[in-house]
Amino acid sequence: MVTETDILRRRSKLKESDVSEETYMNFKNSKSRLAELKSSIKTLGKEATKAHEEVDSQQQNVTYQCLHTLTVTWSGCLLVPMVAQEEAMKSSPKTLPLHLESIVSCLQEETNSNHKGEI
Repeated sequence: MVTETDILRRRSKLKESDVSEETYMNFKNSKSRLAELKSSIKTLGKEATKAHEEVDSQQQNVTYQCLHTLTVTWSGCLLVPMVAQEEAMKSSPKTLPLHLESIVSCLQEETNSNHKGEI
């Protein structure tokens, strides 16, 4: 004969086994989802690394171009006056720089005035 206690025991065992089965399925689904997420994170990490390397390479190219342009510009700024000065020196090698010319002209004036006074 089946007593009320037996019925309650059987019902609780059925509920426990249903919950256990449900819990087990949830666990398997969660485990599968976790594996998918890990794979997605790994893929995203690889894509992020690749994108970072591309941006870094582009930035290095931009920096190189800026430095190259700056160098060419500065060398042009320095080269033009140097070439002009060199050409001026070649075209008139007997001329002195302005500050020396003024000193020489003062000396010449003094010399001329001294010689005039002696005559």
